[in-house]
Amino acid sequence: MKPEHKPIFEALTDEQALALTMYLEARSEPTRGIVAVGSVILERVRLGHFGKGVKGVCYKPYQFSCYNSNDPQYEKIALRIASNFDEEAGKLSKLQTCLMISKGLLSGEIAPNVKAQFYKVVGCPAAWEKEFVHVERIGAHDFYREPSRKTA
Repeated sequence: MKPEHKPIFEALTDEQALALTMYLEARSEPTRGIVAVGSVILERVRLGHFGKGVKGVCYKPYQFSCYNSNDPQYEKIALRIASNFDEEAGKLSKLQTCLMISKGLLSGEIAPNVKAQFYKVVGCPAAWEKEFVHVERIGAHDFYREPSRKTA
């Protein structure tokens, strides 16, 4: 994230930041895949060493490519939505879905559906993947946990 854009993203609520991250990372996925991405974020929040709170985890540098300023969707999509979240949510049905999921995950009305701290796109190798335990494949994402963490 570019430093000059940080106040724009920080102005979002936790619900909006979680919804935006799920939208940017998993909008082409089925609902179950969107919930899984949100579950990873909340698991990272719970663990506490990936950043403080929802926004701290979502915006931590180099964790979610959608916030890397060299990512093609950063200025075209992420910054545009963050700059006017409510208006954009009114136009984008998938963002509305992500906001409903975000509210549900944060309130506890929707239970996390995967116990993982990491995910990656299927077929896109990651240097770290052999060090972690593959938990599940949902849509186009593989989900992983640290070896020392057991699944629930």
